[in-house]
Amino acid sequence: MTILVAMTADFFSRYLAQAIGGYAAQNVESGRSAPEEAMAQSELEHHRLLPQGQATPDHYFFEIRDDGCDSNDRSGNVTVGTLWVAVIDKGGVRSAYIYNIEIDPAYRRQGHAKRAFVALESFVGTLGLSTIGLHVFAFNRGAQALYESLGYAVTGLNMQKKIQTFRSS
Repeated sequence: MTILVAMTADFFSRYLAQAIGGYAAQNVESGRSAPEEAMAQSELEHHRLLPQGQATPDHYFFEIRDDGCDSNDRSGNVTVGTLWVAVIDKGGVRSAYIYNIEIDPAYRRQGHAKRAFVALESFVGTLGLSTIGLHVFAFNRGAQALYESLGYAVTGLNMQKKIQTFRSS
């Protein structure tokens, strides 16, 4: 069974470093950031969103665990991924927004992400919220298929075109 467990402070420190690096890499892959600027931009964005780190109000950080996995962990469950969700307010309407979900490569394609989303829906409901939003990079077709299978719908698209630049000599 896949469950959500609140991150400890030690786990959060490791998670944040990985999240910053992962977001920088995705922004480079998508063409949104230049490789030499991506890490600094990602650090700035994360620090803007999380001025108080893990204690930033309305931000929730979870380990995604499978309590049925074989593990040397004394609690009998193993962390298979991470999830960061926040409560955001747009024009007086509060909703949940997933900033990051990541399943470790060794545990992908086993249904953990889908079950984590179902568990998240229950958590979001306890907060009195009725919608969950997220962003997905265009190159991540697998994630798009998962989200669509869970009932998520596209609410907007960002597009760009690369053009050839000419410099005068």
